[in-house]
Amino acid sequence: SPADLVEVLGVNGHRSLGWADAGSIAPGQLADLVAVRLDSRRTAGSAPTQAVLTAAAPDVHTVVVGGRVVVKDGHHLLGDVGRLLADAIAPLWDEL
Repeated sequence: SPADLVEVLGVNGHRSLGWADAGSIAPGQLADLVAVRLDSRRTAGSAPTQAVLTAAAPDVHTVVVGGRVVVKDGHHLLGDVGRLLADAIAPLWDEL
């Protein structure tokens, strides 16, 4: 079920990697959070637990990584995401 998928991606996924300090929302835990709009044409009528299956990139409203907001109101705050990704990938080609 979608709820089971969220559980696997959260606390159980982190536990399987041996990361006891991540995967849940609690004091002292590392957490990355994504808030999606539930009123778009893709998500309207979906239960919140189904957003993992129905939402797409345009539905992402806010993203918090390690306590830092990196997407706000659907806009990336770190800069040109395409350029950032290209810059991160470029050195990998040098390794081949």
